[in-house]
Amino acid sequence: MKYPIHLRRIYQPIEPAFRVLTDRLWSRGKKAEELALDLWLPEIAPSHNLRRSFHRGEMDFLAFSNAYSNELKTLEALFLPLMCAARQGRVDLLTAAQRPEMSHLPTIQRQLLVLLERDDQLAEGNEPSSPPCYLAQFSKDF
Repeated sequence: MKYPIHLRRIYQPIEPAFRVLTDRLWSRGKKAEELALDLWLPEIAPSHNLRRSFHRGEMDFLAFSNAYSNELKTLEALFLPLMCAARQGRVDLLTAAQRPEMSHLPTIQRQLLVLLERDDQLAEGNEPSSPPCYLAQFSKDF
């Protein structure tokens, strides 16, 4: 199944989607109402040491992405709300970074897609077995 998961800056115009801020720190000068967030997941952001090493140029984007991917494997439970939202429609992963495609967002997107695919394979031909699977059986207004 294809899931619409987009990488966007918080400064871009708001489009209809489940909007998730994935930065560890709140963006200066932005109020929550302005961002129209559905969720803020600071815990899913790269660790301080990893982010600092990347920004100092101590590692290239590929090394950063690989190291961050390893960090995310220990945080799978944080992906449940994102999985639920992706099964309902478009998800916008948000950051204040100037170039979202060279930030932590592509790694989150990849990990989310891996988890959704794994869940889809486990559910294939079986009864729903996880919150994202069951969510489809309920209305969005619960």
